[in-house]
Amino acid sequence: MRTKRQPLFRVLTIGFASFAIGVCVSTWAAAQDGQTAGTSVLTFEPPKLTFNQGGAASVKVTVALKSGKTGGTTLKAVDLPGGLTITFDPSSGEPTFASTMSVKASPTTLPGTYSVKVQAVGGDPSSAVSYPVTVEKTGGY
Repeated sequence: MRTKRQPLFRVLTIGFASFAIGVCVSTWAAAQDGQTAGTSVLTFEPPKLTFNQGGAASVKVTVALKSGKTGGTTLKAVDLPGGLTITFDPSSGEPTFASTMSVKASPTTLPGTYSVKVQAVGGDPSSAVSYPVTVEKTGGY
């Protein structure tokens, strides 16, 4: 019976060693050069946009370092509603930095309030933040 238990013990030992190596590699990747990856938080001014179909408007997006050391980040719009186009100027930087987010609606975009999700990605990522954009009907009724 003991001979059957010995191989099981060796497998467990190898499994533990693999786990320990995996932890060391993960820790090293997260803290290269002794730096801890940062996280960012996004704020918007004004707090919402309203414009007509076929029109455009801009909002100031501030990317602030929340924790860690700055590693650079890029702004992007995720899950963009149909008919809306988003650009950022500048699109990337070292937190804390400000960017102008321009939102454009096509002439065929349906009137309504849309939730535009904006996120910082890269060295200083943020959570996706929903920003309200209202597109109003152009012209008369």
